[in-house]
Amino acid sequence: MKKLKRTSGIILSLIMMLQLIIPCAYAAGNSVKIKTEVITSADTSISVEVQSAITGGFMKIIELPSGEEYNPSNFFNYTSLSEIIGYASVKEGYNNVSLVKTPTLGNKVMAVLRDATSGTMVEYTSEPITVTEQDNSNFIAIKSANITSTDTNIEVSVKQAITAGFMRILEIPSDEEYNSSNFFNYTALATVGFASITAGNNTVSLDTSPTAGNKVIAVLRDTSTTPLTEYVSETVTVTTGSGSTSGNILDNCSAEIVMNGKTNFSVSDTSAVVNVKLDESLTDGVYMTVFAYPGNTAFDSDSIANKRLYSGLVHNEDSVNCEFAASNLPLKAGYKIIACLNVPIGDDNYRSVVSQAYEVLDENGNGAPVYDYPHINIDETTLEAGATSLHLTLTGDERLFNNDKITINYCLYQYPKDEVFDLEGEYMIPLLSVKAATGEFTSEKVTFTQPLLEDYRVRAIVYWSQDIESFVPKGNDYEGEADNSVLIRAATGVSVSFNTDKILSRSTVIPVNISGEVPNGSILLLHSFTGDTYTWLADGNLLVANKTNLTAGNNQSITVTNTDNLITGRKLIALILSSGSVIAQSEPIAIEAAPMQLPTISINEHEITTGDLNAKLITSFDSRADNAVYTLYKYSDSIEDGTILASKTCYRSGNETAYFKSGTTPLTAGDKIQAVLTVNYASSSETVYSNIITVTESPAWDTPTIAIHGEYITPDTTKITVTSTYDEGYLSMEGYYCNITLYQIPIDKDTSDEFWEQQWAERVGTVQNTRGEAEITITSTLKAGYKLVAKLRLPHIEWEGEEVDYISMPTYILNEGESIPKPIVLLYNLGTDTATGSRLTNVLENLNIEVKNITGDLLGEEVGYLAELDGFEASGEPYTGDSFDTQFMLMCNLGEALLDKVLAGMKENNVTVNHKAILTQYNRYYKFYELISDIQDEHKEFQSILALDKIIKEGEALNEADYTAEKWSAFSDMLTAAQNTLSAEAASYEDYLGAYCNLRKAIKSLSDITDYTDIQKSMSLVTGSTTAEVAELIIGYYKDGVLLELNRDTVNGDFTYNLSDVEGATEIKVFLWESINSMKPVCEAQAS
Repeated sequence: MKKLKRTSGIILSLIMMLQLIIPCAYAAGNSVKIKTEVITSADTSISVEVQSAITGGFMKIIELPSGEEYNPSNFFNYTSLSEIIGYASVKEGYNNVSLVKTPTLGNKVMAVLRDATSGTMVEYTSEPITVTEQDNSNFIAIKSANITSTDTNIEVSVKQAITAGFMRILEIPSDEEYNSSNFFNYTALATVGFASITAGNNTVSLDTSPTAGNKVIAVLRDTSTTPLTEYVSETVTVTTGSGSTSGNILDNCSAEIVMNGKTNFSVSDTSAVVNVKLDESLTDGVYMTVFAYPGNTAFDSDSIANKRLYSGLVHNEDSVNCEFAASNLPLKAGYKIIACLNVPIGDDNYRSVVSQAYEVLDENGNGAPVYDYPHINIDETTLEAGATSLHLTLTGDERLFNNDKITINYCLYQYPKDEVFDLEGEYMIPLLSVKAATGEFTSEKVTFTQPLLEDYRVRAIVYWSQDIESFVPKGNDYEGEADNSVLIRAATGVSVSFNTDKILSRSTVIPVNISGEVPNGSILLLHSFTGDTYTWLADGNLLVANKTNLTAGNNQSITVTNTDNLITGRKLIALILSSGSVIAQSEPIAIEAAPMQLPTISINEHEITTGDLNAKLITSFDSRADNAVYTLYKYSDSIEDGTILASKTCYRSGNETAYFKSGTTPLTAGDKIQAVLTVNYASSSETVYSNIITVTESPAWDTPTIAIHGEYITPDTTKITVTSTYDEGYLSMEGYYCNITLYQIPIDKDTSDEFWEQQWAERVGTVQNTRGEAEITITSTLKAGYKLVAKLRLPHIEWEGEEVDYISMPTYILNEGESIPKPIVLLYNLGTDTATGSRLTNVLENLNIEVKNITGDLLGEEVGYLAELDGFEASGEPYTGDSFDTQFMLMCNLGEALLDKVLAGMKENNVTVNHKAILTQYNRYYKFYELISDIQDEHKEFQSILALDKIIKEGEALNEADYTAEKWSAFSDMLTAAQNTLSAEAASYEDYLGAYCNLRKAIKSLSDITDYTDIQKSMSLVTGSTTAEVAELIIGYYKDGVLLELNRDTVNGDFTYNLSDVEGATEIKVFLWESINSMKPVCEAQAS
């Protein structure tokens, strides 16, 4: 919400406008466009292009479920990926939008612009882009096919621009693989700061020529993430000479714009003639695009600044009359016109061949404007160490400062005099936070808290963003410019030094000498640091001691206040500060090792119960040990015969949480728990034991629940009824408490991850120490369109001092004038003429819930219409598609408390319906047949998971000693693969089925049992029989264990099935799915 504070008045006005303006005109997606071609689940920003600025309204980035079309009436119900962007911040052209929530894999992202400039709200939407998984494999690539020892630049493609970090072109020996830890040791051919890196192609000038025989690699480090993210290209081997190859495909391709004696285009031109020549191998032709691009920049076919004038397929010797797209006419003065051939030179590898470029001039013969770009200088020619201020002068073209589409920033750094100025260098020290420049200034004084350091250099830089329409490229005044930094010389005055040549890591007092006239109020600091050079305010500096009221004198005893920061191998330095500036510092001195610390380990628990999954440990050992390994055991008689619960290598003392291994829980009451710590030194080790804790029984209590009565309420509701359930044992716990709190939150907000800590969650009522049904008085005004959620907080039954929260399903607060929908259950294939339907109807009618049986002609209606919700109407057309044999029930508008009663009634009356769902804010827009189909697919996938889990348990129960090593090894690999598939987050139905097949075959192979699921490729026919009314036959075609194709068909009775001729398949697996609980191989399958 921080971004909204500065524009709260704008946002409030927008909200009032939305309440007042009811009609909304909707336009096609031609005014706003998402320019980020690929959006991933890890993205934190996207690029949006707006054709024209607005003077009223706003823009927002939203996320839609993958199967849903955008509905304007649900605008505020969709998940918001960005803050609302007020009209004042919506720029014509390119907008970089920061996301407050990362996109969800598989969902769709849209930009929605609501323009109130005319007084009537007009909505413009972009085309949706489906969110994909982030692929870093080709994030950066060297596009230069050949690199030679005489090259002075190379082409590098970057998938997405970064907001912090840098890129380096490195040269590594031919026999080495790239090692990230040697990043700063490799020869750097070029370094590019983040401000100069653009999405798409980048032409990088080389500072050093490549060496023939070595390899060139591009490495991009994004420091906006923690830890930093590194992207690495493939390597290209350097060859001798110019690197050009005569007679290749590219050399034989050309495009020539026919000018007929003209030297330029005019703004009134609407077409161009292009002559094309192609290599004789390109018989299918290539695609040619004619672009207009800003004339003061180098052409880049991937640039967002390009305007596409013409695109089409061309062939050799074509002379193409290219009519320019009307949407990009008239031509703009200052642009250049160029033709670009997209030439294939290999599988999925294309290179551009471009024509000559001609500038567009206006009627006065003018093209792109010429600018005096910004430049900043330090006025002082000499600076002394310890100074905390200097003066700057900034010059530049007034048109740039007055252009509100351009951001001009400047900053100030100091760095060691022997290093090069590199924004991403680890040695760089910022002196001034980034400041925006609104115009030229002369001798402006700037101050900073970081003092200037002796033998460092200080430099000011300025950089600016691009404005395509004004022909201003992104740039700066330091890349390729003369070094205008100033050397910092030594200061005179106070000095400080150590009165010892040895500092031990366990020292409690350190002797220090101070000389000179020490200013009043000065402070002495002792810092430990790593490396050879100390940098003031660096993150790695650790405070060891400090002292005030300083006087000159030798051998002054300084008491160490942080002994843990006296770390062996680091160095210690003494500093004297006056008015926040460093006026003196000592030579550093190495910190040497102190005597060894005796190791200890203890279990930090009052008790451990059978339900515990971890235990808290405290370890202590000398920091100079190589490492320490703790092992936690459970045993009944002797620890030597115990079972390992957890084990971990530690590299420092402190608190540890030992998580019990899979298969070791639940614990058994009466078992003993003890930890063993083994500390390893360079040439020895030492072992110690912890205290012993005996395991006790854990409470066998049901999981607590909390439910709000009713799925909908009106804004004028003053009291809410809730039902909480939890075991009576809570009441007898020492320190028992129970808190139930009601929160109202925006409908698009998630109720996970401690949502009540968020600013948008408002507490509207609470009740203490109650159990069962209770009434809560609403203490704040309820907001229409929000949702109400109850939180039940109880103490943890096993972990002392911890508490557990339980969250209800939401109840929705209706808008003004809306009525509360009645509870209703929709049944399909569950009429009273069926045994299940009859019993289910009795359960529902006893709870006063209306029952509606859905017939086949209604399958095409929207779920919201069938549930009798406001705003839904009948389609007016009967359903003519396929019907379903599935029994299905949809529970609508019940609320959590009533839903619990329905499920309890079904259980009590032995009513089982395998396919059921509840009405949600999303599925109400489904057609009824679409919802049934989705539920069927989910159910089938769930059953395949159960089948895989069952056969994994069968495999885990086998004993290795019963089989040969060769057979067990093959089986073990399949078991591990199946376990990995079962635990994978993104596994599919086909993945589960394939893992089941492979593991079943492996189990059978242990006992030399032929598994008839494996059918040789020579077979062409499958025969079988089933007693089920309808069964599903599943045919998988494999090569070397990899699934090539999966076919399905429904069968009944005696059946035959013709196998397909799948190219490359060497193995076929056949399964018959007879019911939700039965998946078996077709053992009758045979060749024919």
